[in-house]
Amino acid sequence: MRVDDEDIYIPPRPKERSSFEWLGIITLAIVLGTFITDGIRVLAANAWMNYQLEQLAKELRSERAETQQRAGVQREALRAQEAEKKMQSYECRFWWDQFRSNPTAKNEAKKMQSCGV
Repeated sequence: MRVDDEDIYIPPRPKERSSFEWLGIITLAIVLGTFITDGIRVLAANAWMNYQLEQLAKELRSERAETQQRAGVQREALRAQEAEKKMQSYECRFWWDQFRSNPTAKNEAKKMQSCGV
């Protein structure tokens, strides 16, 4: 009686796949391939959307900064116009003349009040 039979190798018999198994493999490959291509399309669309949103945000920031700068320039121009109007008013000119001819504290205060100097 022989107990040690590790030396004996019995090769496995190749089993042919049935047509049902092949159909399942092909169906699974098609479904997985479809999911993968759809996933790639979704990732590409997401990347494109993020890029467009980033460009829009950048454009909006630059536009906002430009608008603020323009508003600041307009405010300064408006202040300058108002100051010029005050300086050209009859009241301002009157108190300037009064201060030049008679430089008192009262005339200086009135000049400052009417001219905004």
